[in-house]
Amino acid sequence: MRAGLEAIRVAKLWVGFRVGFWGKRLFALQGMNLELEKGKTYALIGPNGAGKSTLIKTMLGFLKPTKGTLAILGGLPKEAVLSGKIGYTPENPGLYPHLNGLETLMLAGSLLKLGKITARTQAMRLIERLGLLGHETREVKGYSKGMQQRLALGFSLMGTPELLIWDEPMSGLDPIGRGVVRNLMAELKSEGRTLVFSTHIIPDIEESCDALVLIDKGKNISEFSPKAFLDESTRGYILKGLGQLAPNGLGADVRVLEAQEGGWALEVPKGLLGETINRLTQMGGAIETLEPIRPSLEELLVDRFLNHA
Repeated sequence: MRAGLEAIRVAKLWVGFRVGFWGKRLFALQGMNLELEKGKTYALIGPNGAGKSTLIKTMLGFLKPTKGTLAILGGLPKEAVLSGKIGYTPENPGLYPHLNGLETLMLAGSLLKLGKITARTQAMRLIERLGLLGHETREVKGYSKGMQQRLALGFSLMGTPELLIWDEPMSGLDPIGRGVVRNLMAELKSEGRTLVFSTHIIPDIEESCDALVLIDKGKNISEFSPKAFLDESTRGYILKGLGQLAPNGLGADVRVLEAQEGGWALEVPKGLLGETINRLTQMGGAIETLEPIRPSLEELLVDRFLNHA
């Protein structure tokens, strides 16, 4: 990766804690190496106790490395935090219950030393983007958990930070709230922001992430594009469409699942997709849907972790 393109660089990072009467040191991170590029979205995936939250806290300067180095936007973590370049949302955000939604975001603007007009403009724009318009004068204690979570994400976005670090941002969100956050992630990516977040909700990250970072036992065991990972695991396709079929003209390896008057469904091996589409076109067939035959991303990740263990 060329210099200047890195948002986060982790090299041989060890983070340990003293526990027990004799102060035995246990390591939550064990020699981790990681390079995350600016302008991309990364999901940190791993079982409980894998080291995700420890990594996030170290990125923010809350924890000090025992050994190794960690650079955020080319400098020390605390420098990036104090300069307002990082926006952070914890898994369980501690919002002030007696402030309303607008006051909560204005507080963030005050901490960042934004002018009142600028802060209010940013706050109202975020309230609309997060689906909270109409609730901005309501006290936070009256918000649902999902609404509080979305407001906390808005808090992290005040001041327009270039790097966002979110710990379990989908926690407590209903399907509508998750949709709002997925759309927000896409918007942030289009704006060139870098987003790093941890999650256990696998279906919500297939389209929102450039890369998944798998973490287990304090190490990053793998990093890959979810789309490439899924494409690699695809073994075939289900094609559904309209028109008359000539089954003998499809090839022996193409299986007809359904053939009704004017409509059909086929199972096509991965390597024969292009050839089959050409044959269907020659027959006058019109493809309506194409669905890959593959395990879910969650099943693939579980298998990857089990094989690693």
